[in-house]
Amino acid sequence: MPWAMSVSSPCCYSCWSLGPLLGVLADHCHLWSPFGLGSLAASSPFYGQRNSEHDPLFWLGAVWLNVNYLALGALHHYGHLKGLHQARAAKLHSELCANVVGNVLRQYQATGVLWEQYSDREGRGMGCLPFQGWTLLAMAEDY
Repeated sequence: MPWAMSVSSPCCYSCWSLGPLLGVLADHCHLWSPFGLGSLAASSPFYGQRNSEHDPLFWLGAVWLNVNYLALGALHHYGHLKGLHQARAAKLHSELCANVVGNVLRQYQATGVLWEQYSDREGRGMGCLPFQGWTLLAMAEDY
């Protein structure tokens, strides 16, 4: 995930690889949801499926704030880096930030809790609670 760590060089940023990646991120059939980027494409046969009856649905579709935090940072970076995909990255950053921050705030107002993960379909908070780690970090960032 070099793009999410903002380690791709400006040359790579302007080349063929970032455009298709931004397309996948923005595609509602893949990772994009009104609540943030899901952890698995909704089109995957493994989406929402359990590995076993005792195994929770970790990383099988939910919006995890650690991934979204890294994606927001990368989109912010590429949205300020002159190049072929600058405008698209900036637009996706703005939209993703509104989706993630807006949902975390709505869920906090409704439940009084910062959650570990959020449903990519309903935005409902899920997982361990209270969970301040990445969720609080994502909310504290000045995007």
